[in-house]
Amino acid sequence: MDVSVDEDVLTIKAENSSSSSDEPESYLLRERRTGSYYRAIKLPETVDYEDAESTFKNGILTIKLPKIESKKTRNISRLDNLINRARRA
Repeated sequence: MDVSVDEDVLTIKAENSSSSSDEPESYLLRERRTGSYYRAIKLPETVDYEDAESTFKNGILTIKLPKIESKKTRNISRLDNLINRARRA
């Protein structure tokens, strides 16, 4: 399995091939899907790609994509009012 992020696209590639084992066959019917899997997902600009993580456990792929911390903004007009009040005092 390959999970990668290139610019703003998350790409997941996987291949599931049938595997034969030397274990004795003790089942009546066995079905398994084989083939390849490919997904490309466009991500929003608010994702922090550098801290992205992925895990694969018990057949489940988990991808964590943290958001970029937004900078706190100040209302400039309120700041101007405070400056003007300070000058008058």
